[in-house]
Amino acid sequence: MSSRLVTCLLVFFPVIPVQGQESPGTRFERAKAQWDVGQFVEALETLEELMVAGPDARLQDQIALLTGELFRVRELTTDGRSVRWSPDGRYGAYESGAGGDLTTHLFQVEAGEVVGSASVGGGGLAFSPAGGQAAYLMVDETPFLAEARAAAQAQFGGTDRASRMQLRSALARLDAEHTVIVVRDLASGEERQIRPEGVSVSSVFFSPDNALHFLGSPVGEAGSEKVFRAQKDGPALTVTHGDGPWTDPFFTTDGSFLVSGAGRGSFRVQNMSTGEVESFQGSFPVVSEDGSTLAFLSTSGGGGSVNTLALGTGGISQAFSAEADFPLST
Repeated sequence: MSSRLVTCLLVFFPVIPVQGQESPGTRFERAKAQWDVGQFVEALETLEELMVAGPDARLQDQIALLTGELFRVRELTTDGRSVRWSPDGRYGAYESGAGGDLTTHLFQVEAGEVVGSASVGGGGLAFSPAGGQAAYLMVDETPFLAEARAAAQAQFGGTDRASRMQLRSALARLDAEHTVIVVRDLASGEERQIRPEGVSVSSVFFSPDNALHFLGSPVGEAGSEKVFRAQKDGPALTVTHGDGPWTDPFFTTDGSFLVSGAGRGSFRVQNMSTGEVESFQGSFPVVSEDGSTLAFLSTSGGGGSVNTLALGTGGISQAFSAEADFPLST
């Protein structure tokens, strides 16, 4: 009987996983999988063991890349958000503060060093594709606006929840109606203002041909946002068709299509050549680098799916859909 036990141990013992027998690459992949699901303590313990054992240079770089230590880091601020970079990587920007103290901080990078910086009052900055300009929004603080704010505070100055909500809405509307677009030359720092007549501006962005566009609604018609193309002379041109709202708009790489949120888990795509607008149920639309494919997420029951649309000169067509048994977020 004892000989049978010894035989069983000899047969079955080798198949028990032994951490020391794992290759460094396998152990790194295990740590990476732990990291991806948020098991950071377990992942770091495994990575520490690998570093103590002396990994090769390639594996060292992979570990440093995973933990954020591969590249040199310089702290610019302890209070910043909405970080963005110019397409050519020469300029960056971030925001701090809120309300009347909202500030955008611009900085220039050369050879990995910050060589220049500037701060401007306002936010929502967007870099032009060519990298030479940026545009942001600024509330024009005038005596008239100050009086209007005081009147709104007097009218909705109650302490109940309804009054606070009405006051917040009234102040936001006043700020939107007095918001101007500021276009800044990044090299010289020179600025010029654009004041769209009769339009409350909520955000700015550029098309691939460097034309400045903005999202806005006619004064007094909140919730009916459209996309406009800014003009140096004369009124802005409306580029979207159909009823709004249009939210978080962006162009495909070649500017052939305009993509925008449409509310309630849907988005729309406008063909810029024909003006035709198509709506789709889904969220988080993203476009491929060459502009030929749009991917988005959708939900059904307790599951979700990844879907793609083909964008071409002939219009928009369904490409494929891959379903999952669980919800998808991004």
